[in-house]
Amino acid sequence: MIALSKKTIVIASASLCGVLAITGLLISLPYIINPREGIDFNPDSLIKGTASTYDISETISTSFGSYDPVLAEYTPKVKPTQIGNNLQNVDFQGLSVTPEMKDYLEQYGFVIVDEGYEDIYELYNEDLELPKFITTDLCLHAYHVLYDLSLRVLEGERFFYDFEIMLQALRDDQIVLNGTVSDPIVHDALNKNIAYLSVMLYLLNSTTNPIPVEIEPLASAELALIDAGERAPSAIFGYDEDYTQYTVRGHYTRSEILSNYFKAMMYAGRIGFLLQGPMGEPEIGIELTRMAILLISSFNTTTYSETVWDFWDRVYEPTVFYVGASDDLTAAEYYQIWQNQGAPEGDALGSEITIEAFIEEAQTYRKPKINSMFIFDAFGH
Repeated sequence: MIALSKKTIVIASASLCGVLAITGLLISLPYIINPREGIDFNPDSLIKGTASTYDISETISTSFGSYDPVLAEYTPKVKPTQIGNNLQNVDFQGLSVTPEMKDYLEQYGFVIVDEGYEDIYELYNEDLELPKFITTDLCLHAYHVLYDLSLRVLEGERFFYDFEIMLQALRDDQIVLNGTVSDPIVHDALNKNIAYLSVMLYLLNSTTNPIPVEIEPLASAELALIDAGERAPSAIFGYDEDYTQYTVRGHYTRSEILSNYFKAMMYAGRIGFLLQGPMGEPEIGIELTRMAILLISSFNTTTYSETVWDFWDRVYEPTVFYVGASDDLTAAEYYQIWQNQGAPEGDALGSEITIEAFIEEAQTYRKPKINSMFIFDAFGH
Protein backbone atom coordinates (compact mmCIF):
# COMPACT_ATOMS: atom_id res chain seq x y z
CA MET A 1 0.00 0.00 0.00
CA ILE A 2 1.31 3.48 -0.93
CA ALA A 3 0.90 6.18 1.73
CA LEU A 4 0.33 9.84 0.90
CA SER A 5 2.64 12.57 2.08
CA LYS A 6 2.29 16.32 2.64
CA LYS A 7 4.98 18.88 1.93
CA THR A 8 5.44 22.49 0.93
CA ILE A 9 6.77 23.38 -2.48
CA VAL A 10 9.05 26.42 -2.69
CA ILE A 11 10.45 28.25 -5.67
CA ALA A 12 13.41 30.33 -4.52
CA SER A 13 15.29 32.94 -6.50
CA ALA A 14 18.75 33.59 -5.05
CA SER A 15 19.80 37.10 -5.95
CA LEU A 16 20.95 40.34 -4.46
CA CYS A 17 17.39 41.05 -3.45
CA GLY A 18 16.54 37.95 -1.46
CA VAL A 19 14.02 35.15 -1.83
CA LEU A 20 10.89 34.86 -3.91
CA ALA A 21 8.86 31.99 -2.48
CA ILE A 22 5.60 30.41 -3.54
CA THR A 23 4.16 28.09 -0.92
CA GLY A 24 1.29 25.62 -1.00
CA LEU A 25 0.35 22.03 -0.20
CA LEU A 26 1.79 19.24 -2.31
CA ILE A 27 0.21 15.81 -2.00
CA SER A 28 2.50 13.28 -3.59
CA LEU A 29 2.98 9.57 -4.02
CA PRO A 30 6.70 9.00 -3.34
CA TYR A 31 8.82 6.28 -4.90
CA ILE A 32 6.33 5.38 -7.61
CA ILE A 33 6.36 4.38 -11.22
CA ASN A 34 3.75 6.48 -12.96
CA PRO A 35 1.70 4.24 -15.22
CA ARG A 36 1.44 6.99 -17.82
CA GLU A 37 4.92 8.48 -17.66
CA GLY A 38 6.42 7.05 -20.87
CA ILE A 39 9.10 9.77 -20.85
CA ASP A 40 12.81 9.05 -20.58
CA PHE A 41 14.97 11.78 -19.03
CA ASN A 42 17.78 12.87 -21.30
CA PRO A 43 20.76 14.16 -19.27
CA ASP A 44 22.15 15.80 -22.41
CA SER A 45 19.28 18.30 -22.21
CA LEU A 46 20.95 19.96 -19.22
CA ILE A 47 22.92 23.11 -20.04
CA LYS A 48 26.63 22.48 -19.60
CA GLY A 49 28.40 24.69 -17.07
CA THR A 50 25.26 25.50 -15.07
CA ALA A 51 24.42 24.47 -11.51
CA SER A 52 22.47 21.48 -12.85
CA THR A 53 25.67 19.90 -14.16
CA TYR A 54 28.27 21.27 -11.76
CA ASP A 55 29.82 18.65 -9.50
CA ILE A 56 32.02 19.69 -6.56
CA SER A 57 34.09 16.61 -5.81
CA GLU A 58 37.12 18.13 -4.10
CA THR A 59 38.06 21.03 -1.85
CA ILE A 60 37.69 24.47 -3.43
CA SER A 61 39.81 27.26 -1.93
CA THR A 62 39.59 31.00 -2.47
CA SER A 63 41.37 33.96 -0.89
CA PHE A 64 38.37 34.31 1.44
CA GLY A 65 37.76 30.71 2.50
CA SER A 66 37.54 27.04 1.53
CA TYR A 67 34.68 24.67 0.87
CA ASP A 68 35.03 20.95 1.62
CA PRO A 69 32.28 18.89 -0.03
CA VAL A 70 30.65 16.14 2.01
CA LEU A 71 30.06 13.20 -0.28
CA ALA A 72 26.87 11.28 0.55
CA GLU A 73 27.12 7.52 0.27
CA TYR A 74 23.85 5.59 0.46
CA THR A 75 21.95 2.73 -1.10
CA PRO A 76 18.24 3.27 -1.88
CA LYS A 77 16.08 0.79 0.06
CA VAL A 78 12.54 1.63 -1.08
CA LYS A 79 11.36 -0.31 -4.11
CA PRO A 80 9.36 1.56 -6.80
CA THR A 81 5.68 0.65 -6.71
CA GLN A 82 3.15 0.81 -9.51
CA ILE A 83 0.07 2.96 -8.84
CA GLY A 84 -3.02 0.79 -9.21
CA ASN A 85 -5.96 1.80 -11.35
CA ASN A 86 -8.29 4.21 -9.54
CA LEU A 87 -5.61 4.48 -6.83
CA GLN A 88 -6.76 1.16 -5.41
CA ASN A 89 -3.44 0.52 -3.64
CA VAL A 90 -3.10 4.04 -2.17
CA ASP A 91 -3.71 4.59 1.56
CA PHE A 92 -5.17 8.06 2.02
CA GLN A 93 -4.81 7.77 5.82
CA GLY A 94 -7.97 9.76 6.46
CA LEU A 95 -6.95 12.68 4.25
CA SER A 96 -9.86 14.26 2.38
CA VAL A 97 -9.13 14.04 -1.36
CA THR A 98 -11.51 15.38 -4.01
CA PRO A 99 -12.22 13.52 -7.27
CA GLU A 100 -10.21 16.16 -9.17
CA MET A 101 -7.23 15.64 -6.87
CA LYS A 102 -7.51 11.88 -7.37
CA ASP A 103 -7.38 12.36 -11.14
CA TYR A 104 -4.11 14.31 -10.83
CA LEU A 105 -2.68 11.76 -8.41
CA GLU A 106 -3.48 8.89 -10.72
CA GLN A 107 -2.03 10.64 -13.75
CA TYR A 108 1.01 12.44 -12.31
CA GLY A 109 1.62 11.00 -8.87
CA PHE A 110 1.17 14.36 -7.14
CA VAL A 111 -1.21 17.31 -6.87
CA ILE A 112 -0.57 20.80 -5.46
CA VAL A 113 -3.27 22.47 -3.36
CA ASP A 114 -3.10 25.98 -1.91
CA GLU A 115 -3.51 25.66 1.85
CA GLY A 116 -2.59 29.26 2.67
CA TYR A 117 0.80 28.58 4.26
CA GLU A 118 3.08 31.62 4.24
CA ASP A 119 6.34 29.78 4.87
CA ILE A 120 7.67 26.33 4.20
CA TYR A 121 8.35 25.71 7.90
CA GLU A 122 4.72 26.20 8.95
CA LEU A 123 3.63 22.92 7.42
CA TYR A 124 6.53 20.93 8.80
CA ASN A 125 6.05 22.40 12.27
CA GLU A 126 2.40 21.31 12.46
CA ASP A 127 1.70 18.42 14.81
CA LEU A 128 0.08 16.14 12.26
CA GLU A 129 -0.21 12.40 12.47
CA LEU A 130 0.22 12.15 8.71
CA PRO A 131 3.74 11.28 7.53
CA LYS A 132 5.79 14.14 6.07
CA PHE A 133 7.74 13.64 2.88
CA ILE A 134 10.93 15.71 3.37
CA THR A 135 12.48 16.48 0.00
CA THR A 136 15.47 18.39 -1.30
CA ASP A 137 13.60 21.67 -1.77
CA LEU A 138 13.23 22.01 2.00
CA CYS A 139 16.97 21.48 2.44
CA LEU A 140 17.77 23.94 -0.34
CA HIS A 141 15.40 26.50 1.15
CA ALA A 142 17.00 26.10 4.59
CA TYR A 143 20.43 26.56 3.00
CA HIS A 144 19.27 29.67 1.18
CA VAL A 145 17.80 31.14 4.37
CA LEU A 146 21.14 30.56 6.11
CA TYR A 147 22.98 32.09 3.14
CA ASP A 148 20.68 35.11 3.13
CA LEU A 149 20.93 35.57 6.91
CA SER A 150 24.72 35.37 6.99
CA LEU A 151 25.02 37.79 4.07
CA ARG A 152 22.60 40.17 5.78
CA VAL A 153 24.68 40.12 8.98
CA LEU A 154 27.91 40.74 7.06
CA GLU A 155 26.38 43.62 5.09
CA GLY A 156 24.82 45.34 8.09
CA GLU A 157 27.64 44.81 10.61
CA ARG A 158 30.81 44.71 8.46
CA PHE A 159 30.52 45.71 4.82
CA PHE A 160 28.54 48.90 5.50
CA TYR A 161 31.22 50.43 7.73
CA ASP A 162 34.23 49.25 5.72
CA PHE A 163 32.62 50.60 2.54
CA GLU A 164 31.86 53.93 4.22
CA ILE A 165 35.43 54.34 5.56
CA MET A 166 36.86 53.45 2.15
CA LEU A 167 34.70 56.05 0.39
CA GLN A 168 35.56 58.72 2.97
CA ALA A 169 39.29 58.08 2.55
CA LEU A 170 39.02 58.23 -1.24
CA ARG A 171 37.00 61.44 -1.17
CA ASP A 172 39.38 63.13 1.28
CA ASP A 173 42.36 62.27 -0.92
CA GLN A 174 40.60 63.40 -4.11
CA ILE A 175 39.82 66.74 -2.45
CA VAL A 176 43.49 67.15 -1.46
CA LEU A 177 44.59 66.19 -4.99
CA ASN A 178 42.18 68.73 -6.45
CA GLY A 179 44.06 71.46 -4.61
CA THR A 180 47.37 70.48 -6.20
CA VAL A 181 46.46 70.45 -9.92
CA SER A 182 46.19 73.38 -12.31
CA ASP A 183 44.80 71.82 -15.51
CA PRO A 184 41.06 72.70 -15.71
CA ILE A 185 40.28 69.38 -17.42
CA VAL A 186 41.80 67.50 -14.48
CA HIS A 187 39.97 69.81 -12.04
CA ASP A 188 36.68 68.93 -13.73
CA ALA A 189 37.41 65.18 -13.57
CA LEU A 190 38.29 65.40 -9.87
CA ASN A 191 35.13 67.38 -9.10
CA LYS A 192 33.06 64.65 -10.75
CA ASN A 193 34.89 61.99 -8.75
CA ILE A 194 34.23 63.88 -5.53
CA ALA A 195 30.56 64.17 -6.49
CA TYR A 196 30.46 60.45 -7.35
CA LEU A 197 31.91 59.48 -3.97
CA SER A 198 29.70 62.00 -2.18
CA VAL A 199 26.55 60.49 -3.68
CA MET A 200 27.39 57.05 -2.25
CA LEU A 201 28.40 58.49 1.12
CA TYR A 202 25.19 60.51 1.33
CA LEU A 203 23.16 57.41 0.45
CA LEU A 204 24.89 55.51 3.25
CA ASN A 205 24.34 58.19 5.88
CA SER A 206 23.11 61.66 4.96
CA THR A 207 23.64 62.96 8.51
CA THR A 208 27.31 62.09 8.97
CA ASN A 209 28.31 62.52 5.31
CA PRO A 210 27.27 66.00 4.19
CA ILE A 211 27.96 66.96 0.58
CA PRO A 212 30.93 69.34 0.05
CA VAL A 213 29.76 72.79 -1.03
CA GLU A 214 31.99 72.84 -4.14
CA ILE A 215 30.23 69.91 -5.81
CA GLU A 216 26.81 70.21 -4.12
CA PRO A 217 24.85 71.06 -7.33
CA LEU A 218 26.30 68.07 -9.18
CA ALA A 219 25.80 65.53 -6.37
CA SER A 220 22.34 66.83 -5.49
CA ALA A 221 21.24 66.54 -9.12
CA GLU A 222 22.33 62.88 -9.15
CA LEU A 223 20.59 62.17 -5.84
CA ALA A 224 17.40 63.75 -7.19
CA LEU A 225 17.48 61.36 -10.15
CA ILE A 226 17.85 58.39 -7.77
CA ASP A 227 14.88 59.64 -5.74
CA ALA A 228 12.77 60.14 -8.88
CA GLY A 229 13.46 56.54 -9.94
CA GLU A 230 13.16 56.96 -13.70
CA ARG A 231 15.36 56.45 -16.74
CA ALA A 232 17.50 59.54 -17.31
CA PRO A 233 21.04 60.69 -18.18
CA SER A 234 23.33 60.65 -15.14
CA ALA A 235 24.08 64.16 -13.87
CA ILE A 236 27.71 63.13 -13.26
CA PHE A 237 28.51 60.56 -15.94
CA GLY A 238 26.28 61.75 -18.78
CA TYR A 239 25.07 58.40 -20.12
CA ASP A 240 21.57 57.01 -19.52
CA GLU A 241 20.94 55.16 -16.27
CA ASP A 242 17.91 53.16 -15.14
CA TYR A 243 17.21 54.75 -11.77
CA THR A 244 14.24 52.41 -11.18
CA GLN A 245 16.83 49.85 -10.05
CA TYR A 246 17.43 51.76 -6.81
CA THR A 247 14.10 50.76 -5.27
CA VAL A 248 15.00 48.87 -2.08
CA ARG A 249 13.84 45.25 -2.06
CA GLY A 250 14.47 41.85 -0.50
CA HIS A 251 16.14 41.65 2.90
CA TYR A 252 17.39 45.20 2.45
CA THR A 253 13.96 46.47 3.52
CA ARG A 254 14.56 45.13 7.05
CA SER A 255 16.53 48.11 8.39
CA GLU A 256 17.65 51.61 7.52
CA ILE A 257 21.31 50.53 7.41
CA LEU A 258 20.58 47.75 4.92
CA SER A 259 18.35 50.01 2.82
CA ASN A 260 21.04 52.67 2.64
CA TYR A 261 23.69 50.05 1.89
CA PHE A 262 21.55 48.67 -0.95
CA LYS A 263 21.24 52.06 -2.66
CA ALA A 264 24.91 52.97 -2.28
CA MET A 265 26.16 49.58 -3.41
CA MET A 266 23.69 49.51 -6.30
CA TYR A 267 25.11 52.85 -7.45
CA ALA A 268 28.67 51.53 -7.08
CA GLY A 269 27.79 48.42 -9.06
CA ARG A 270 25.82 50.00 -11.88
CA ILE A 271 27.71 53.22 -12.55
CA GLY A 272 30.82 52.48 -14.56
CA PHE A 273 33.85 54.35 -15.89
CA LEU A 274 33.41 53.40 -19.54
CA LEU A 275 36.35 52.96 -21.93
CA GLN A 276 34.10 54.36 -24.65
CA GLY A 277 30.60 55.81 -24.81
CA PRO A 278 27.46 53.64 -25.12
CA MET A 279 27.50 54.26 -28.87
CA GLY A 280 31.28 53.99 -29.13
CA GLU A 281 32.04 57.69 -28.53
CA PRO A 282 35.80 57.98 -27.81
CA GLU A 283 35.49 61.37 -26.10
CA ILE A 284 33.22 59.90 -23.41
CA GLY A 285 35.71 57.08 -22.84
CA ILE A 286 38.58 59.53 -22.47
CA GLU A 287 36.69 61.67 -19.95
CA LEU A 288 35.50 58.75 -17.81
CA THR A 289 38.81 56.90 -17.96
CA ARG A 290 40.60 60.04 -16.79
CA MET A 291 38.26 60.07 -13.81
CA ALA A 292 38.94 56.37 -13.15
CA ILE A 293 42.72 56.79 -13.20
CA LEU A 294 42.54 59.77 -10.84
CA LEU A 295 40.37 57.72 -8.48
CA ILE A 296 42.72 54.72 -8.63
CA SER A 297 45.66 56.98 -7.73
CA SER A 298 44.01 57.49 -4.31
CA PHE A 299 43.78 53.79 -3.40
CA ASN A 300 47.18 53.87 -1.68
CA THR A 301 46.01 56.52 0.78
CA THR A 302 45.83 55.46 4.42
CA THR A 303 43.14 55.82 7.06
CA TYR A 304 43.00 54.25 10.52
CA SER A 305 46.52 52.89 9.86
CA GLU A 306 45.30 50.92 6.81
CA THR A 307 45.23 51.59 3.10
CA VAL A 308 42.09 51.86 1.00
CA TRP A 309 43.08 48.50 -0.48
CA ASP A 310 42.62 46.84 2.93
CA PHE A 311 39.03 48.08 3.17
CA TRP A 312 38.43 47.19 -0.47
CA ASP A 313 39.57 43.60 0.14
CA ARG A 314 37.37 43.22 3.22
CA VAL A 315 34.31 44.07 1.15
CA TYR A 316 35.24 42.57 -2.23
CA GLU A 317 36.73 39.18 -1.27
CA PRO A 318 33.78 37.96 0.87
CA THR A 319 31.39 39.25 -1.80
CA VAL A 320 33.22 37.16 -4.41
CA PHE A 321 32.84 34.13 -2.15
CA TYR A 322 29.09 34.74 -1.82
CA VAL A 323 28.02 35.88 -5.29
CA GLY A 324 31.02 35.48 -7.61
CA ALA A 325 33.69 37.71 -9.07
CA SER A 326 33.01 41.04 -10.73
CA ASP A 327 32.08 40.85 -14.40
CA ASP A 328 33.77 44.20 -15.10
CA LEU A 329 37.41 45.11 -14.66
CA THR A 330 38.07 45.75 -10.98
CA ALA A 331 40.03 48.48 -9.21
CA ALA A 332 42.95 46.04 -8.86
CA GLU A 333 43.11 45.51 -12.64
CA TYR A 334 42.86 49.24 -13.33
CA TYR A 335 45.63 49.82 -10.81
CA GLN A 336 47.85 47.27 -12.59
CA ILE A 337 47.26 48.95 -15.95
CA TRP A 338 48.01 52.34 -14.36
CA GLN A 339 51.30 50.96 -13.02
CA ASN A 340 52.13 49.50 -16.44
CA GLN A 341 51.61 52.95 -17.95
CA GLY A 342 54.07 54.55 -15.53
CA ALA A 343 51.48 55.64 -12.92
CA PRO A 344 50.76 59.12 -14.40
CA GLU A 345 49.26 61.51 -11.83
CA GLY A 346 47.72 64.94 -11.47
CA ASP A 347 48.12 67.33 -14.39
CA ALA A 348 49.79 64.61 -16.49
CA LEU A 349 46.33 63.12 -16.89
CA GLY A 350 45.17 66.13 -18.84
CA SER A 351 46.88 64.58 -21.87
CA GLU A 352 44.53 62.65 -24.16
CA ILE A 353 47.47 60.60 -25.45
CA THR A 354 48.13 59.35 -21.91
CA ILE A 355 44.48 58.37 -21.45
CA GLU A 356 44.29 56.71 -24.87
CA ALA A 357 47.32 54.54 -24.03
CA PHE A 358 45.57 53.39 -20.86
CA ILE A 359 42.36 52.61 -22.79
CA GLU A 360 44.29 50.66 -25.43
CA GLU A 361 45.82 48.36 -22.81
CA ALA A 362 42.56 48.03 -20.84
CA GLN A 363 40.78 46.84 -23.98
CA THR A 364 43.13 43.85 -24.16
CA TYR A 365 41.79 42.59 -20.83
CA ARG A 366 38.66 40.45 -20.38
CA LYS A 367 35.40 41.93 -21.59
CA PRO A 368 32.18 42.04 -19.51
CA LYS A 369 29.73 39.21 -20.24
CA ILE A 370 26.73 40.97 -18.74
CA ASN A 371 25.40 44.28 -20.04
CA SER A 372 23.56 46.38 -17.46
CA MET A 373 23.20 49.47 -19.64
CA PHE A 374 20.63 50.50 -22.24
CA ILE A 375 21.10 49.18 -25.78
CA PHE A 376 19.97 51.53 -28.52
CA ASP A 377 18.36 49.94 -31.59
CA ALA A 378 19.44 51.88 -34.66
CA PHE A 379 16.76 50.16 -36.76
CA GLY A 380 13.87 50.97 -34.47
CA HIS A 381 12.89 47.34 -33.77
